[in-house]
Amino acid sequence: MITFASAIVVALSVAASAQAQASAKATGPQSCPWMSGAIPDHPPSPQRIIVAPSVAAAALISRVEPDYRGEARSEGTVLLCAIIDQDGTIERLQYISGPVPQMRAAMDAVRQWRYKRTLLNGDPVEVETRISVTFTPKKRSVSETSAAEPTK
Repeated sequence: MITFASAIVVALSVAASAQAQASAKATGPQSCPWMSGAIPDHPPSPQRIIVAPSVAAAALISRVEPDYRGEARSEGTVLLCAIIDQDGTIERLQYISGPVPQMRAAMDAVRQWRYKRTLLNGDPVEVETRISVTFTPKKRSVSETSAAEPTK
């Protein structure tokens, strides 16, 4: 005999299972995991959309390359979360993962990037996205190597 309480438990289990399956199949862009205090306490923008990194990259109109001096010379990829303002400038930026020595260089470069304005129903909106900055320092040619090394 199924009681009312056991019917509720079964219904909740089925609903939770369906929700888990739906979220597992979701392939759309995900919100950034903002750290506490990373977003200032001011009223939120009336409209902000979350876009996939590939969509944001297509709107990039000015890209500043990171500085490869110092410890940023090694290879690696830094993952950042960004909020792009309605005018296409980086409003907020947060480090998510990647080599710590490259973090500062990646963030300094990305803060200078500029994007096309994003419109939703004809109105400009803020964009939240993830940005990957891949460090692949160019290899020095033989002439650069010999010119950079002192002669003995």
